[in-house]
Amino acid sequence: MEYVLKTNALCKNYKNFKALNGLTMNVPKGAIYGFVGKNGAGKTTLIRLICGLQKPESGNYVLYGLKNSEKGILKARRRMGAVVETPLLWAQRRRHTFCVQMTCAIARKAAFARAALLL
Repeated sequence: MEYVLKTNALCKNYKNFKALNGLTMNVPKGAIYGFVGKNGAGKTTLIRLICGLQKPESGNYVLYGLKNSEKGILKARRRMGAVVETPLLWAQRRRHTFCVQMTCAIARKAAFARAALLL
C-alpha cells in the first residue's frame, strides 16, 4: 500500500507538557483524515509539525516519500492542504489584515484594493 504520510515515534513537548508522545501512524494515498480529540491531545501539534511550522523533539515523518529532514520536503508540503485552528489569532487581527489574508491568492496590490472595498 502507498502512503502519503507516515509518522514514526513523533514527540513534541511544550515545557513540561507532552503534546505528542511517540505517535506512529500511516495515511494511505487517497484518504481524507480529520483529527478528533479533547484539548491537548496533539491534533494541532501534529498538523503544525507536518506543515513545517514546528519541529519535532524526536521521531520523524515521511510526506509523499520524502523524510522531514530532506530538502525536498518543502515541495512535498505544497501538495497538501491543512486547516490549523488558532482562534486567538483571529481575535487579535484587524479587519483589514484579515481581508488581505483572505484574498492572498491574488496579487498584493489587488488584495489591498479588494480589502478596502470589503471594509
